[in-house]
Amino acid sequence: MRVEGGVFIPELASRMHELPPPNVLLYVTGDGAEAVADHLRRRGRRVELRDFEPDAPAEPDSRPRWRLWQPDPWVEEVTSSGNALDVGCGSGRDAVALAARGWQVAAVDPLPDALDRGRDLEARYGDGPPIDWRVTLPDAKFELVLLIRCGRPELLEQALAHLAPNGRLLFVGRTDLFPDLAKRSPVRLETGKDWSRAEFRAAGPVSPSDLLEKPV
Repeated sequence: MRVEGGVFIPELASRMHELPPPNVLLYVTGDGAEAVADHLRRRGRRVELRDFEPDAPAEPDSRPRWRLWQPDPWVEEVTSSGNALDVGCGSGRDAVALAARGWQVAAVDPLPDALDRGRDLEARYGDGPPIDWRVTLPDAKFELVLLIRCGRPELLEQALAHLAPNGRLLFVGRTDLFPDLAKRSPVRLETGKDWSRAEFRAAGPVSPSDLLEKPV
């Protein structure tokens, strides 16, 4: 059995944002496990009760990197460092992962609750430059821009507008809202039923319309 990490049951209510995607099987053990498992199942989670105790710390705060969450797979591939912008950062997984690799990250989300979850994630797992958590986009250009799980078409143009010359944009958006990604000349494209992925690279000083309207 492979155990990636965990959350202590007394902390679960405040750390639900750290759980992996719903399709990932969760194991629950310890006091109160049955009630927790029922709660998670009602929220659409796959859960099994197990009578085991993984190699866990005695105190919740003694091993802060014992985690369940992972950043986006394309973010995992990023190896260099520089300045990055995470548009619609949500609970901050990608921002925290980039900062741990040495990136200077500005993380933007219009929801204060999302930024609070991001700050909590940074406090637990942060290992790099402090993240600039923001509700508005900064007036700056970035070497790397993330737009992950995008459901608003106008955000793609805003993200491209913040891309520095020779920069990269990693994009994940709803397939039904972005049916013409191939016409925008991505350097990498994966189209799925629900979500599509694309990577754009700016070769030089270009405007967002240059990237969006360039023919295949």
